[in-house]
Amino acid sequence: MTAPPPAEEGRAPNAKWGRRAVLGAAGLAAAAVGAKLFFGTRKPRVERAVLTGNLLTALDGLGSPIWTHRFSGDLDEPGAAELRWRVQVIDLEGSGSPGVLAVCRRVAQAFPAHAATTDELWYFGRDGEVKWTLPCRPNLTDFDGSQFEPAWTCSLVIAVPTGKELALWVAIHHYWRWPGCVIRVDARGAPSVQFANAGFVELICRLTRPNGEFVVIAGASNAFDRSFAAILGVGDPPSCSPAGGAARYHFANGPSGTPRDYILFPTNEMLTAVDAPYGVAMNLNQTNDGGFVVWVSAGDRMALLLYEFSGTNEPESAMPSDSCATVHRRLEAEGKLNHSWAACPELQKPLTIRHWRRANGW
Repeated sequence: MTAPPPAEEGRAPNAKWGRRAVLGAAGLAAAAVGAKLFFGTRKPRVERAVLTGNLLTALDGLGSPIWTHRFSGDLDEPGAAELRWRVQVIDLEGSGSPGVLAVCRRVAQAFPAHAATTDELWYFGRDGEVKWTLPCRPNLTDFDGSQFEPAWTCSLVIAVPTGKELALWVAIHHYWRWPGCVIRVDARGAPSVQFANAGFVELICRLTRPNGEFVVIAGASNAFDRSFAAILGVGDPPSCSPAGGAARYHFANGPSGTPRDYILFPTNEMLTAVDAPYGVAMNLNQTNDGGFVVWVSAGDRMALLLYEFSGTNEPESAMPSDSCATVHRRLEAEGKLNHSWAACPELQKPLTIRHWRRANGW
């Protein structure tokens, strides 16, 4: 009969297994804590931002709030179309962590309200800290050197690459007087007047072409009483709308450079019939070949002429929208036009534009 092992020897295997179980459980616990620390310290990325009243909220990809900022005072509430560019998630510094741009317009207490209102740009970092603020107040003076009243508003803001970073191109115009311009704002909020125009600047569009990056802008030229489009190189020096037309609508201190192209659109017969001096630039888009299309009103805001330009800024076509025929027939019935749409002479011959080029002028 074999003798039983000593007590210590009989308990050894169970004791070793118990220690291993404890060590394994401790390892799992440590791994769980490490995973929690790792994922818990990852900061959520701002994917969207909303402005409601005077409260700006940055949201992650699931729609959960990351941070909020409440502006002082009351803000003007823009429509949905304006909000798409007035609040943008954007990585100006190229760090991989986008912040939020907000273009705010405060509700003025003075009367008239627009007399004391100037739009303001705010840029927030990923954690909601205010990186910089900038009033949209260009350093431009009237033809006689006098200052414009501090009442400026933004028409549109787009971001354009400049190396690793992005620069903002901001279309600005005065509330009730004629001037307009485009200011360029770098990632740190430093502004400069990139283009000064003798009239409102309403639209901006980035053009990506094989030979580089460009920007086309559109609006009105008070100096020539026409709607216009201009083409600028992203790296070009600051410029001004071409000389000529009414001297009253030029700046005393505008940039000395010139745009690459400056195009004046015609005033068609329907505009003349309704006593409008020129059409309004309503929309601006890039085409597949690096060209662009400018939509200009031709009687009212529904009747449009679509002017198409090539990737070398050459005019290619002018196409009326369907509403042009409707407006034309209405003007016929009112006795303001003496021919039918089918017999309209402007459909039978090319429309004439004026085209200024840096190399040879008008």
